[in-house]
Amino acid sequence: MDNFGRVVGFILICNCVLSACKPRNSRGSTLTDNKSLVFDDSKYQPFLKDEQAILSNESTHRVTQNQRINRAYAVAAKRLNGLMNCAYDKTNGGQTTFQANWFHFGVWASRQAGDMISGKDSVLLTTLKSSGIGALRGAIGEGLYRSLGLKSDDELADKLFEIVEKELAAGNLHLAVEILPPTTRFIELFKDNCKPDLGTAEEILKGQFVFYNKNPNPLGIHDAILAAQRFVTKFGKGAKYNGEFQDLLYHAFHSYLQAMTITDPRKVDQRVELILLGNLLIGFHEQMILQTYIQDALGSLDSASTVYKSLMTKVLMILKAPKERVGCGMDVEPGLKVFDVSRPLPLTPQKALATFEVPDLKQIASDFKIVSVAPGASVWTEYDQRMKYISGVFINEQTNASLGSSPYRDFCLP
Repeated sequence: MDNFGRVVGFILICNCVLSACKPRNSRGSTLTDNKSLVFDDSKYQPFLKDEQAILSNESTHRVTQNQRINRAYAVAAKRLNGLMNCAYDKTNGGQTTFQANWFHFGVWASRQAGDMISGKDSVLLTTLKSSGIGALRGAIGEGLYRSLGLKSDDELADKLFEIVEKELAAGNLHLAVEILPPTTRFIELFKDNCKPDLGTAEEILKGQFVFYNKNPNPLGIHDAILAAQRFVTKFGKGAKYNGEFQDLLYHAFHSYLQAMTITDPRKVDQRVELILLGNLLIGFHEQMILQTYIQDALGSLDSASTVYKSLMTKVLMILKAPKERVGCGMDVEPGLKVFDVSRPLPLTPQKALATFEVPDLKQIASDFKIVSVAPGASVWTEYDQRMKYISGVFINEQTNASLGSSPYRDFCLP
């Protein structure tokens, strides 16, 4: 069994163990003391079969696998928001305004990948053939072009698209296997008391993740981001993330946990910021995992050519999300909002970014210079460029309730 298989097996064992027993605090009592603050998760249980199939590493066609991932992400988005809103809503007698968690974005990014994997998004291939392929052929050079045995530019376009499809599918599955289990564990740990004692909950949460160099405590957020940045430099040498450290994931769910325990309406801005911080930190971890797949997808024919990678970014890297809320049973195609990642993204936040109250969030905004604009990612293979742009999307769209739409017309969640 390879390392990836061992990681999947370990995750499944952990899930089984955690689902069989209730979490306990350091004094031996359970975390279910507050009976009134229970998140009823029963209505989502029938929808967990997709996640179970993904984690069992069941062999299936990559299109089917992508659809399972999209559905599992949609369920995780609903469950996670339900848990994080539970205490606030029950304390204040009403529902909070929509705040997207990472999975709300993940659904639509994965669905866009699925459209490419399935060949449904033929517009990108047509665009590649009609406007981008001549420049790409020049970027890879005639020598490499001839060595590939290609007879036409159309064949080059088909080959490039085939490489992108393959790497997207592999990266999408790797990410799902990494990100779904800790989310499920987080929900199972705290759904019986959605406003736990924060100190006790923090210690329990630490036990769910592997930290840098197997330390008992995680790196600080700033150091964890630096470690991720250093880690991706290895991927150009053929290395691949395989569960080495999850410090960023820990801090992401710790931010979600802090947001979950805030019930004072006067602190709603802080709650919103903590959710945003959690989204960003999962984003840093996500893009670390995907680095090798993105490099192989966009730079496999000529890894030394920045011109080639830049052209592939402009032609192929488009993110689509629903522009307006789409009801169950409705087609999600009309009115899609399109993000061109190669162009700068002006920020239109709910409040001035300079007034962020959460120090770690303010630091990230400063470090990545996303105070007023998220620079376009001219070369999508560059980790820092991707994170600057993704940060802007997260900031702009966190209150966009259309992200909560179902990814498929025949998949309706309660």
